[in-house]
Amino acid sequence: EQLEAAQAKASSTTSHLRKAERKLVEGGKKPFFLKKSDQRILDIAKRYEELKGSKGKVEEAVAKRRKKNAQKDHRYVPYARRSA
Repeated sequence: EQLEAAQAKASSTTSHLRKAERKLVEGGKKPFFLKKSDQRILDIAKRYEELKGSKGKVEEAVAKRRKKNAQKDHRYVPYARRSA
C-alpha cells in the first residue's frame, strides 16, 4: 500500500513535468528530459515540503534517515582484532 502510494506521488510529479514540457515543445522549445537523479531530488524536496507544515516532522524524518544510514555504514566497519 505504501509502495503504491509512493509510486502514485512520483508518477503525478513526473506527469505534471511532462505536460508542462509538452506545452513548451509545442511552442517551439527543444525537448528536455529530466534525469532520474534530478527526479529523485525533486521528489525528496516535495516530500520535505509536505512535512514542513507539520511541527517537528522534518527533524524526525531527518533523524530517522541519519540513523538508517549509520546502520548501513556500521555494517562495513571491520571488527577489532584481539591481540595475542
